[in-house]
Amino acid sequence: MNTQRTIDREKIRKDRAKKAIALAMENRWEDAIAVNQSVIKDFPEDLETFNRLGKAFSELGRNAEAVEAFEKALALSPHNSIARKNLDRLARLGDAEGSAPALATGARAVPRVFIEESGKSGVMSLLNLAAPQVLVKLAPGHVVQLEIENNKLSVMNAAGDAV
Repeated sequence: MNTQRTIDREKIRKDRAKKAIALAMENRWEDAIAVNQSVIKDFPEDLETFNRLGKAFSELGRNAEAVEAFEKALALSPHNSIARKNLDRLARLGDAEGSAPALATGARAVPRVFIEESGKSGVMSLLNLAAPQVLVKLAPGHVVQLEIENNKLSVMNAAGDAV
């Protein structure tokens, strides 16, 4: 009987985690926060949920709450590289204005549209990168604008800053 209850609880946790991930993939960060918080209420030592919650808060520019979530993840697992990397990024951001460019523009790239097909796509390295305070605000999935001028390709973020 007790084993079945444990199995049922684990299924509930996994189902909610899948829902939170799906919401994040749709850029529905407020909804993802609510689902992740419900997981934490029932499973207060779920490391992955604290990492997801921190990511959702950071996507909305709620950096203090993101830091708190990532610190809780580190308290559960002191060597957690995801939490540590995100805390480092948030420390570089500080309370910088515009730390959530995706929220300000409402634009995010949809992951499933990225393909790499020979002859139709290319991968290149960027030269003359922007200052670290510009780059730290850019995250995977943020929409950028490509501009060609004088045979050079420039990448601009949502605020119009060169990346």
